[in-house]
Amino acid sequence: MAVFDEPEVAAFAVSPNDLAWETMRSGGKGGQNANKLETKIRLKHKPTGLVVVCESERSQKRNKDTALAVLTARLYAADKDKKAEAATTDRRQQIGTGQRGDKRRTIREKDGKVVDHITGQKWRYSDYVKGIW
Repeated sequence: MAVFDEPEVAAFAVSPNDLAWETMRSGGKGGQNANKLETKIRLKHKPTGLVVVCESERSQKRNKDTALAVLTARLYAADKDKKAEAATTDRRQQIGTGQRGDKRRTIREKDGKVVDHITGQKWRYSDYVKGIW
C-alpha cells in the first residue's frame, strides 16, 4: 500500500484538457450492476502518460472522483520528487565531494605556509593570520 500526500486544491491543479477519460464495464463480482453499467473508469494524463484505473465504487461519478484524486496525488508526488531531486543536485554541485581535490586553500600551521589552490598563490602563515594577503 502506498500513502501519498494529499495536495491542496489551490497549490496543485490538473488541467481538464490534459485528461482522457474512458468508461467501461467492470468485471468480477457485482451482479447485474457490474455487467450492465459502465462504472469502471480509466483516466490518462496525456503529457506524462500516467494511467489510473478505478472500479472500486458502484457509481461512475464516485469512481471518477476517486480516479482524479489518485491521479492528482501521484502527479503531485512526482512533481515534489522532481523538485527535491533538482535541489539535491544543486546542493551537491555547490558543496562538492568533500575530497582533497575540492579544497580552496591548504593551511599548514606547522610549516608556516598557506597555499591557494585556485590561484596558485602562497603566503606565510603569520601574514595570512594578520590578513596581509
